[in-house]
Amino acid sequence: MPAPPNSFQNPFESIHKEIERILGSDDLLNKIGMQYDWVYVDIPTPFKKGDILIREGYEHDVFVLDSLDSDNKKQIQRTIKIAGCDNYMTEGTGFFVGDDGILYSDHVHGTDTFEYYRGKLDDKYKLLHHVSKYLKSEITLPVLMEKQCEIMLKQRESK
Repeated sequence: MPAPPNSFQNPFESIHKEIERILGSDDLLNKIGMQYDWVYVDIPTPFKKGDILIREGYEHDVFVLDSLDSDNKKQIQRTIKIAGCDNYMTEGTGFFVGDDGILYSDHVHGTDTFEYYRGKLDDKYKLLHHVSKYLKSEITLPVLMEKQCEIMLKQRESK
C-alpha cells in the first residue's frame, strides 16, 4: 500500500526492504553483516538554518534548526575517527522553547525524520518565529531579546 501524499517515509526502510527482497530474508542480512542501523550515511536534506521543524514521532517538539552535522564534514570525520568506527548518528543543533518560555539549544538526532512544521506558532512557540528570523539575519539580537521579553510578559499576564 503506497504512503499517503505528504507523509514521511524513511528512506532506509525502502532500502532495507529492497535488499531483503533480493537476498531473501532479514536473517540472511544479519549473517552477512549488512545492517544499516549504525552506518553513517550523509542523507542530503532540504533544511537550512532558521527552518522551523519537527521530527516524526515528536510532533510537540517544535524547534528552529541552527545547524546540521553534515554542514561540517571535517567534524564528522573527526568524530568517527575518535569513536574508532564508521558509524555516526545524523544530528543537528536546534533551538527549543522550554515550558518556562526560556530559549535553549540542544542536539537533535535523526535528521532523516525532520519535517517542516506547518502548524500555528501559539503561546511560547511564538518565540521560534523570531528565532528563525534572527538565524536568517532578518532581525538583530536586540530585537529577538525584545520579542522574547514581550512574549514572556504576555504569558505571565495571562496566568
